[in-house]
Amino acid sequence: MKTPLCTFCLKSGILCPKCQEKVEKGEVSELDIKIAKELLELESRFPALKDVEFKKSIEIGPLVIILVGEKDVSSVIGPNGKIVKILSGKLNKKIRVVGSSPDIRKTIQDLLAPAEVLGVNIVWLPDGSYEKKVRVRRSDVKRLPADVKTLENAIQCLLNERFRIVLE
Repeated sequence: MKTPLCTFCLKSGILCPKCQEKVEKGEVSELDIKIAKELLELESRFPALKDVEFKKSIEIGPLVIILVGEKDVSSVIGPNGKIVKILSGKLNKKIRVVGSSPDIRKTIQDLLAPAEVLGVNIVWLPDGSYEKKVRVRRSDVKRLPADVKTLENAIQCLLNERFRIVLE
């Protein structure tokens, strides 16, 4: 498994100077370390995790978002969602696994699933700035993994842009 920290540091619990520097600079958080350790431990039970690339994690309210490689989402979720259930139990939070993709719509769809994203539009504001609007069916509100404000914050943290979720 590929993580922002070296495997030896995760297994030993003592960070080498290079990994310690990443933590001090804020590139890697305590939550990243905790999730990477858990995934590394689960690797022996779930061989599919060997090829996974864990990038980072974001905690927003009751939700933890795990950002992995574009094709690694199903491997991290695990068979019948077992890996996510184990992580969720250890963290006492709801977990969403999102693939890092250059396609913004796909990344947002991973986060909001099983609700369907109808579209992502740019809204130009009078002052010349813009924000992006994510369109979701009003009937899918109950299917969203968290409340709308939490999800808007999550999208903004993931993609470093202003987003607003609009229910149609």
